[in-house]
Amino acid sequence: MTGNRRPRRSRERRRKRAEYSEDPRIATVQVMLAVDGEQGSFRELLPPALEALDVRARARCQAWCYGLARFHIALGDRLDGLLDKPLKSRDADLAWLLELGLYQLQYSDIPAPLVVSETVEAVEGLDKDWARGLVNAVLRRSLREGRAVTEDPATAQAFPEWMYQQLVIDWGDQAEAIAAASNVQGPMTVRVGTGDLTSTAQAFADAGLPASAGTRASAALVLDAPTDVSHLPGFGQGAVSVQDESAQLAIELLCKEASAGGRMLDACAAPGGKTAHALDTGHFSEIVALDVDAGRMKRVADTLQRLGRSDDVTAICADVVDIDSWWDGKGFDAVLLDAPCSGTGVIRRHPDIKLLRRESDIAALAAAQARMLEAAWKVLAPGGWLMYTTCSIFKTENERQIAGFIEQCEDLGELGVLPESAGYARVDPATGITLGRQWLPDEPLDGDGFWYSLMRRAG
Repeated sequence: MTGNRRPRRSRERRRKRAEYSEDPRIATVQVMLAVDGEQGSFRELLPPALEALDVRARARCQAWCYGLARFHIALGDRLDGLLDKPLKSRDADLAWLLELGLYQLQYSDIPAPLVVSETVEAVEGLDKDWARGLVNAVLRRSLREGRAVTEDPATAQAFPEWMYQQLVIDWGDQAEAIAAASNVQGPMTVRVGTGDLTSTAQAFADAGLPASAGTRASAALVLDAPTDVSHLPGFGQGAVSVQDESAQLAIELLCKEASAGGRMLDACAAPGGKTAHALDTGHFSEIVALDVDAGRMKRVADTLQRLGRSDDVTAICADVVDIDSWWDGKGFDAVLLDAPCSGTGVIRRHPDIKLLRRESDIAALAAAQARMLEAAWKVLAPGGWLMYTTCSIFKTENERQIAGFIEQCEDLGELGVLPESAGYARVDPATGITLGRQWLPDEPLDGDGFWYSLMRRAG
């Protein structure tokens, strides 16, 4: 892996909002430049870019952005080998345009001559007419030489080197399968909130959206093909919500242990999917939804409004660690701590994680998770249950986090026994205690990578 010809964007965050092009190729380049410059994630940057495009162009731009993020490491390495000399840093936009051309040649069924000609024409949108010959030469050379072969497993799986090596450290021979599965878009899965699976599946079929029952979560329907949420029967009325099976299991497992009619805290509630799930179960008499980010709390409010349940949840914008600022002193019978994490279990749905996440983030995230665990435990009533979950597959954030917590916890009652549907049982080698279960995205089923631990406070 050469890695020395690909210009790198400055990691300084720039706040200025871009004016996006009406050309989907140039809009794609603009979005990728912004993500690479750490101006935000696809969730923040794609919507304004798509607004400037017509319906067909929107679909192409979104697909291209996701594809580039998913395979950027491999495409960048391929581009390195096709360039006679490095591009200058000011030509990072040109590098992304070239990667888009390479992506289409390798991963789409668009005729190669059309890809080459349209990519060359798109150079005009970058105001770099001098590069037309270069773009033409690079793409045609790629066609002549065929697909590149690399011996570096991280590059072959289009993963940042540090991230792939962490998979190897944590999962050994499974690392390659985990990375490969993370490069395949996950299916669109919904949770049936009201009604039953059979009637909802029939309503979907009648709408031309065939779906089948999930294999792990009891209220899951997996669509044969993704669609816009506005096309889902019952979505606008709150009857169904888009939610992966792994995410659905968190509330489902908590309800199996926590007493019915108790008080529940969703400690990191945004965007509100698990709060909505808790409401739909009818298991709890009172639910408090907490999140530190005001913007993300707006998404919780939007979710509750869609369900018509805005008045059934106490929503608070606060940091769970700052207990004195939000807690009324009354213990919760159940706490869900869906902790902020690396997101490495959901890369297949959010491939921009490969661009945004840094190796140094992991220690900082683990430290923050530990503080949140300690705070969440303090507001848990004696005899209450705490569910700790992440969408990470790194052991530092999961089983090692729980092992460290129970070692210093003086009033741990027991650890909940989780079913096989929650993935691999993970055992502390020092004590033999089953710390929780880890679901990996290399499983034959369709759930995202998730960790689950259930702990009861003594008394």
